[in-house]
Amino acid sequence: MDEPRPRGLTRPIPVSQSITLTDLANGNALAAVDGKLQSVSGGQQPTSFRVVDGGRGRIALQTARGQYVSVGGTGKAGEVTVKSGKPGDAETFQWVDLQRGETLLLSLATHRYLVAPQLPGVVAADHPGPAPDRKDGSCFGWKAAQR
Repeated sequence: MDEPRPRGLTRPIPVSQSITLTDLANGNALAAVDGKLQSVSGGQQPTSFRVVDGGRGRIALQTARGQYVSVGGTGKAGEVTVKSGKPGDAETFQWVDLQRGETLLLSLATHRYLVAPQLPGVVAADHPGPAPDRKDGSCFGWKAAQR
């Protein structure tokens, strides 16, 4: 039997690897800036996040400084920040594989998806679900970070 793609188009969750995330809608990268997770364009450097395994397809995103991407924090419910400490539900996301190195990140704190704004700015975790064309800011491409 000839099976040209025995593993299909999916890629395994990059557990224990450092990755960068890019918004499929506009190509902006995600970065930790001034304690918040933000969508940044062109000249700004994206943040490398280490993918920490939480089991059952759940992950936490850790910066090089040991902080975690966190939802809720001290502000409004969907606000996305970076903070120190051990990851709990606010720092845990369900990794949803969209194939070909694309993903959705579902917050366990809000039960909503991360979404980047159309223009550079603060990321939120209050999106109900992706658009069919994946260009609404909730779908992200990922790749291994440069070392």
